[in-house]
Amino acid sequence: MWLLRLSAVKAKCLEISGIFIHHQGHIYIDLNFTNKALPHMTEFAIQNSSGHTPPMPNQSIDVSLNLNILGPVMKMEPLKNLQVAVENRIDIYFSCLIPLNVLFVEDGKMEHQVFLATWKDFCSEKDLLFQ
Repeated sequence: MWLLRLSAVKAKCLEISGIFIHHQGHIYIDLNFTNKALPHMTEFAIQNSSGHTPPMPNQSIDVSLNLNILGPVMKMEPLKNLQVAVENRIDIYFSCLIPLNVLFVEDGKMEHQVFLATWKDFCSEKDLLFQ
């Protein structure tokens, strides 16, 4: 089941579907690109090390991207928002929400002291204390 879907109408004849997964400590977005245009896509570059090329008419390509969390941070509204750019002759820009479950570690464990220290790092202006 795809969590992300951008129709060919909105994406200028390039249908984009995707799903976020967390596997072995890494976050991935698995994408499917389908060329819904009649002609072969031109001026379309896929930069990769696995040999993917632009899809022919009605052909699909599956790509899995490892989302590195060590890059520069830009605050988004909402925080789970991911901005995506597919740049070619038709330039497609969209945003999608990253499901919270893919951000969790597999075993779900966190040391008590680490949790408390991490919790205190969050903005306190919206915190509520219940006793």
